[in-house]
Amino acid sequence: MPVSRGHRRVISCSLFNRGGWFMNSTRNAAWSCHLDAIADELVRLTAVCDVQLRDPGVIDRILNNDETVCGKRNPIGFRKLRSLLVATYGSLNKAIDRLGPEEVKAMTDEIAARVDRHREAGGARVSKRKLWGEGS
Repeated sequence: MPVSRGHRRVISCSLFNRGGWFMNSTRNAAWSCHLDAIADELVRLTAVCDVQLRDPGVIDRILNNDETVCGKRNPIGFRKLRSLLVATYGSLNKAIDRLGPEEVKAMTDEIAARVDRHREAGGARVSKRKLWGEGS
């Protein structure tokens, strides 16, 4: 159903769909939902660009605007991925200021574990791929 002007769109946090156990274990549900949404979008963009974000040096290469880190050439996706990574650091720093490093670490550890479970359920990682910037 379309939302008419003047009405707020309600975005459901995927954490609520997991029985609420994680939401009850944190002080701030809004931060949990925000960081979870960032993680979901990062997963989507890394899939679109075929980037293994957790590989050593990959984040630095993305932040340094090195598109050759991508397995698939997708300039728009890469630009969105880079922008989101920059914004992620800002969000994490704000969350640490407001909630403390221990609480944020617990949240990000749970989100990372969820992302890992999702990836494992979706299939194995492509291990031997040629980057689009590499020669034949």
